[in-house]
Amino acid sequence: MIFSSPLAGFLHRVWQRSSVVVVGRATDVPPPGLSWVTVARPVGARSSLEAIEPALRRLGGMAGLVTLGAALAGIGHGLRRAGVRQTGGPGVAIGPLSLTAMTAGSLAASAILWHGLPIALGPGARALAAGAGGTALFSGLGLYLSGMAALGPAYNVSSTFGARLYQDQRLVTSGPYAIVRHPMYAGLMIAAVGALVLYRTWTTLAYVAGLPVLIARARREDEVLADRFGAEWEAYRDRVPAWIPRPRLSGVALEAAPTAATEGARRVARPQRLFRLRS
Repeated sequence: MIFSSPLAGFLHRVWQRSSVVVVGRATDVPPPGLSWVTVARPVGARSSLEAIEPALRRLGGMAGLVTLGAALAGIGHGLRRAGVRQTGGPGVAIGPLSLTAMTAGSLAASAILWHGLPIALGPGARALAAGAGGTALFSGLGLYLSGMAALGPAYNVSSTFGARLYQDQRLVTSGPYAIVRHPMYAGLMIAAVGALVLYRTWTTLAYVAGLPVLIARARREDEVLADRFGAEWEAYRDRVPAWIPRPRLSGVALEAAPTAATEGARRVARPQRLFRLRS
């Protein structure tokens, strides 16, 4: 789960709270011949950055914890709900035990890989990365939660190979689903990129590298919904893009530019006027 990335970093830092500052950097074991010393922190812009960046990272960890808890609660409710039809064939169903194992495995792998990338940034670049990464991370998690709220009781777990549909499943087209068809996946993508920029660890890099899985899962869900809702889904698909919102003017979505094929069809559909040449 992508939102477990900042959570793993939060837990990793809690585990290392016993480290102290030696010669201006945090370490677990003092170098040979040196004792623990306290170095005065610089004042000014660098001091502000040293306060803001860790604060944003801690807030990101707490936001990831809240998002993970909300997602697990929604999935747990969906697993207990009756009248569920599983698509994708045998071996695709996700139960409480497999969900717990996947969550624990994801957190463990995230914690193990939580080491900084070999990237050195100056104070200005670090400030820019903290601001941009934090904005993207919180915006992405917010978009995910808004999509989850729009789904309401229809929220359920799915995988790249199948999805779980209720017998009374309805096609949700309101809220963020009126702007893009996959707001939750889009939110996870934005959050993953933001986490990479803010934390710059191997864990966040691994999550960004795995984003194509979300695209494959979205395509699979499109197929399932098209099979379930038919013409209603086709109208929704033609009206709402999958990932990137269409620009709007005065509350009305702008139509895509006409292609050569559509323009030719329009010319054919227009009534033909006959002109008689005068001699």
